[in-house]
Amino acid sequence: MPSETAEGSAPAASEDEMEEVPVTMDDMKRALDFIKLLKGASLDSVHAGLSAETRNQLRNPPQHVLEIDDPNVLMSIELYVTLSNTSQHYYEDVRQLFMKHKPDAELLSYHQVKRRVEMLTGIVPIINDMCIDSCVGFTGPYANLDKCPKCRQPRYDEIKAGMKPGSPAVPCKQFYTMAPGPEIQAVFRTPEGVESMAYLSGLVEDVLARLEEDGTLDSFDDVSHGSKFWGAYIAGQINSEDIVLALSIDGAQLHRNKKSDCWIYVWVILSLGPDKRYRKRYVLPGAVIPGPNHPKDLDSFLFPGLYHVSALMREGLKVWDSAKDSLKLVHVFLALVLADGPAMALLSGMVGHSGRRGCHLYCPLIGRRKPRTGNYYPVMLRPEEPYSLDGSCHPDSSRDLCLASPAELAVEYEQNLSRLLTAQNSHQYEQLRRETGLTKPSIFSGLSRRFELPGCFPLDYMHLVALNITDLFLGLWRGTLSSRTDSELDPWVVLQGDTWLAHGADVARSAHFLPGSFDRPPQNIAEKLNSGYKAQEFMTYYYGYGPALLRRHLPRPYLKNFTKFVSAGRTLGKHRIAREELAIADRLTREAEIEYELLYYGRDPQHLHLIRPCIHTFGHGPSEVQKIGPLIGVTQYTMERTIGNLGQELHQHSTPLANLSQRALLRCQINSLGYMIPSLAQDNLPAALPKGAQLLDDGLVLLCPRDATSRWTTPSEAAAFYAYLAGLNELLPADVSDFSIKVRKYARLRLVNGQVARSAWKETLKPLAAS
Repeated sequence: MPSETAEGSAPAASEDEMEEVPVTMDDMKRALDFIKLLKGASLDSVHAGLSAETRNQLRNPPQHVLEIDDPNVLMSIELYVTLSNTSQHYYEDVRQLFMKHKPDAELLSYHQVKRRVEMLTGIVPIINDMCIDSCVGFTGPYANLDKCPKCRQPRYDEIKAGMKPGSPAVPCKQFYTMAPGPEIQAVFRTPEGVESMAYLSGLVEDVLARLEEDGTLDSFDDVSHGSKFWGAYIAGQINSEDIVLALSIDGAQLHRNKKSDCWIYVWVILSLGPDKRYRKRYVLPGAVIPGPNHPKDLDSFLFPGLYHVSALMREGLKVWDSAKDSLKLVHVFLALVLADGPAMALLSGMVGHSGRRGCHLYCPLIGRRKPRTGNYYPVMLRPEEPYSLDGSCHPDSSRDLCLASPAELAVEYEQNLSRLLTAQNSHQYEQLRRETGLTKPSIFSGLSRRFELPGCFPLDYMHLVALNITDLFLGLWRGTLSSRTDSELDPWVVLQGDTWLAHGADVARSAHFLPGSFDRPPQNIAEKLNSGYKAQEFMTYYYGYGPALLRRHLPRPYLKNFTKFVSAGRTLGKHRIAREELAIADRLTREAEIEYELLYYGRDPQHLHLIRPCIHTFGHGPSEVQKIGPLIGVTQYTMERTIGNLGQELHQHSTPLANLSQRALLRCQINSLGYMIPSLAQDNLPAALPKGAQLLDDGLVLLCPRDATSRWTTPSEAAAFYAYLAGLNELLPADVSDFSIKVRKYARLRLVNGQVARSAWKETLKPLAAS
């Protein structure tokens, strides 16, 4: 659900508390219609929405490296790509100025070059009508309706339709879908692209060789190290030539103070290495779903893109392997579907976090209901008597009971889904929904090449660790979650009044000592918590500053429990996790979960609401790493970053949602050009050094501020230089006292990994943040 904005972050509501979209028996029946259509998907079907030209390209791709011989056309395209973040008028102005000084040049007009790019890439949008209130897209079983089935709003603009007799109907609103097929073909148009697409299968071969030799893995480095992935290769579910994808979807608010909600999803090519797959150049925008309201049938908006992918799974996709100069047929495999908790419930067909079986990983844990409410909570320990609610009085659970193999869950999921589909009326449906934890079949069950459901719906590390966990603990420490009238009776309420204000000042002062590699230092949390605190700030505050700043505030048992969450969270967020580290994190999450329940809930039924779903989900982290590799590699960070950089490119703020669709389409086209002609890729351009910077050997860069001139070193500095140069066997005076040298100081050094080291010379002159 929306958590970030293009202009800044709106206050992020915890997904544990966000309102769920209701799913009815009619929605369940409609989901079956979408699934049936997906199972019979064909590129030739009207549901595919493809022109004859696009279908021909998908089945008969060009078999040559793209070369543009006409210098005027090449210059036009280079100018178009370079100025892609500006308006078309800017392109025309630069074009006219260039031709004024180069009379022999005949650059293409904006519309001509735009059309040429469409022809070269083969990327055009699949455009479908939608409800003006964003309820549904008129796709699949809704394709022939004239009114929205949810709100009864008309599909077509009745005023415009009556202005000119015989004119075609004008839809009130439309949305764009970008098919990934042509973009995948474009990657194979260079030998470098072919090599890049072989990364995953090559790494899986190495993993399988290591498993055969040692029987285990020493570390988890990427998705290839997850048992789901290498197991799928062993079982033949995924072939070495397959294109492995992940779909990531999220909502966004484009402007903080203006209703501008929308949904976006992207395709992440997991076949590429992690050095490429998360970069702007390789992330494929899939669709933009305009607001202003949340979709009431998300399946109807996903359908065009999934229909295209399903057709590629069934029919295959022909690509020209430029390295071998041959055509080959590849198939698409959808490995993962990424979303936050509320959106995941819509995608997976599960009940959501407040249900009796509310874990979105569909683990066997049965929740416990709080008296006089309809919400269930994922609580391990049974409440103390006289608690006696039916269906919630089962004995204490354990983490081991929550762990089931993907194969076991897949069988249970299918069995429970079959039970749900037997519902004959609303009463039976509600009863079966509560018992099974399912609301409808997932639209992804219509795809033929994927992990078995619910195995393709992984844990979302970003929202879990950066937003949900942090939001919960801050609420506890500040006393905003207590069920008592006097929250001071709770020993964990330690950040109130002057203590809270002083704590915020400590957070602000700490920014001075934070390395630049931490991206965004946390602001004064007492002042900014409800006005745009970003996920990165929460991460640094909770997992970085927290153990030190809260040591003098939290009682020892609560501090100990908190640091276990911190330690495990840090490990789970690593790009490479050693097996020994994962074992420690598993022990800590188990201990932290039970300790948390004893400390904060204490088997008191009135405190059941303090056991939010994130506490339970956090415990699944270590086992998820074993299944899909490091969680940081399969999070919503890629989606959030795409929302941010697309939002930054908006220029028509009067119609931001329409402009966003155009920007997403343009991103697909420019990325495809970059695959086929690497010199056009914007991220291949050499980055200019900052003013005054000095490039050294091995990629190191000296950065300003710097001395105005060279100066003689002090005796202690000269001695340090003497020792260093002596180690390099430089010719030096026999006595260090006879050695002197002039140097010009720089305050900062950029390392090859992009981090910046700062010297005390200038840092000590900076004032600390005001308290």
